Amino acid sequence: MSNPQSLLVLVGSPRRSGNSAALAAAVQRGTEQAGTRVALRFIDDHISSFLRDCRTCRRADGECAIGDGYRTLFFDDFLPAGVIERMSRKRIALVLASEETYPGASLGIVHQIQEYSRYTHSEFVGVVRGVGNSRSEVVRDPGEPLLAAEQLGREMFTRRYSDFRLDTQRSGRVWPQEDVQS
Repeated sequence: MSNPQSLLVLVGSPRRSGNSAALAAAVQRGTEQAGTRVALRFIDDHISSFLRDCRTCRRADGECAIGDGYRTLFFDDFLPAGVIERMSRKRIALVLASEETYPGASLGIVHQIQEYSRYTHSEFVGVVRGVGNSRSEVVRDPGEPLLAAEQLGREMFTRRYSDFRLDTQRSGRVWPQEDVQS
């Protein structure tokens, strides 16, 4: 039986042999091990400039006026018809590398992805953070972020998620009773 789910891994760094690429490749390996279809894409292959305010430059036919490869990443530029629904109700994770060992250095991007997930009614299922500066130095991080990224890839569609809100129907337990240790 084939797995109908698929995962898109976006790499924000242009360095093909860098720490972000190594972490993304680990997510890809884990995802493939779980039998899930995965595509790994480097954003700089698809986006040639910053996006602008669609209200100022959208063509008369409603299409984006920026002549880049953004649409080839499997989703459209923000706001044209149907995009909000296609960008909603997804499972999202963040894997990032930084040279700072101080955990607070990554809180800004983590918070942005969390808020994006809540805004789009998506499930933010995890964060893996690796520390490294030189290319592929993240492999020496004692926290073993490559293994954690691979595990995240394997569990992307099975990892438990909870983000209780005022109107959330819930049983009062996050974990099933059998998972609770005495």
